[in-house]
Amino acid sequence: MKRLVTCVVLGLLAACSNNSINPQLYSRDILVDLYHGSIDPISKSAIESCGIQIHTTDAPITDKTLAAVGAVWITSNATRDFEPSEIKSIQKFIRSGGTAIGSGQAWAWAYDKKEVSKYPLNQLGKTVGFLITGQNAGKPVNKESSPYLMGVDSVSQTDWWPSRVQSEVNGFVPLIRDENMRTIAIYFPLGRGRVFVFGHESLLKDNPQITVNILQL
Repeated sequence: MKRLVTCVVLGLLAACSNNSINPQLYSRDILVDLYHGSIDPISKSAIESCGIQIHTTDAPITDKTLAAVGAVWITSNATRDFEPSEIKSIQKFIRSGGTAIGSGQAWAWAYDKKEVSKYPLNQLGKTVGFLITGQNAGKPVNKESSPYLMGVDSVSQTDWWPSRVQSEVNGFVPLIRDENMRTIAIYFPLGRGRVFVFGHESLLKDNPQITVNILQL
């Protein structure tokens, strides 16, 4: 029996050294990026009420700031660009088992005659595999049957119209559509992790249960 226990321990240590076991898979803490965006009090309260610890950063995201959390939430309501090192760290984090949540609308950016691919979240999306388009969508009236939308009878949205969202990779799952079935929220796996993209930050602000579901599942 002692020999068996020793073999199991050695096997686990070997798995950890090969990144087969990932710290992100066991952490429910979330990093909120204040360098490119913000978090509203309603979302903050809903997350903390479930016992999930919120970490924040108001500096560029690094491997170190992501090391202690299982998810990162980026609301791009600022014009600050992503640095190449940030994109590399976030992509590595997701592929290793982390969850990334991106929320923001790009049609106002495009309306100002700015190139939509340079919208801050799309700088990340180009590498990760999504695009928040410069096309505005309508009301979030059609929601898919998904565990991430449990407890949400109808999706509320009180702010400006969201942007249409599209995935640049195969295997994506629409979560929310407007009255014309244009997609405004999607989910897709990436490596061992998950990516969620919402075409407006208010989709999560007005429906905090969605964020809670993402973090708890």
